Amino acid sequence: MKEVVKLLMENRPEDPLIFLAEYFDNLADTATALMQAHQKLLLVHHSQPAFYSNLMEAYDTLSHQKGEKQSQNRLKNIVKGSNGLRGLTGKSYNDLLTLLCRDLTNTEAEPLLKQITCFDHEVIRFLVFRCGVLSVLVYQDFLKQADSLYDELDLYERGKADKQLCEVCLDQLSKAVATTSLSDPISVLHAGTYISAKSFQKSALEVLSKGGQNRKTISKEEFVAAAAKMFLSQVPDFR
Repeated sequence: MKEVVKLLMENRPEDPLIFLAEYFDNLADTATALMQAHQKLLLVHHSQPAFYSNLMEAYDTLSHQKGEKQSQNRLKNIVKGSNGLRGLTGKSYNDLLTLLCRDLTNTEAEPLLKQITCFDHEVIRFLVFRCGVLSVLVYQDFLKQADSLYDELDLYERGKADKQLCEVCLDQLSKAVATTSLSDPISVLHAGTYISAKSFQKSALEVLSKGGQNRKTISKEEFVAAAAKMFLSQVPDFR
């Protein structure tokens, strides 16, 4: 309501009632298109060949929804600042990314969304859309991988893994992730497989052989947060 009142005050349409009717009609249509695009993106895993065609269909669905078309015809009334360019607006793109992140905690989602969301008035091209969507999907898989990795490092299943052992693992993972790119998202997930290399095994054995009492540990939350930070360093900042 605050948004539509603001638009009424800014634009002062000749017929406020028609303007309100169109606004809320567009809002309902946007919600429907958003859910359709979201469902399309989740039909198959992003590593499957069919995902790319689903990605294009999701983009097309959001780009050609009623609200988006009217933003071209009534530029000053509904969507400001798009300069008449055809395409997906930042508002719909941002809403989709937020919906895709709903299974993440706020702590996990906020830093990623801060990097990949755009201004509401921007026109989002397909390459930006593709990178943003893949960033979310690969990020979620990467966090799950880090979670499983910690369980492997928790040798005594106490919910606490040896700090030095985790640091060795994170160092190896950091080097692997640094060689990846979101243009090849599967390579980011495959980065985790590098930690099983002989170099890691040797370092891990050295850590474990030292033994000692009162060794420091880190929690799963700390480990996953450190892994997430590595991933985010590879994500471009769209702002």
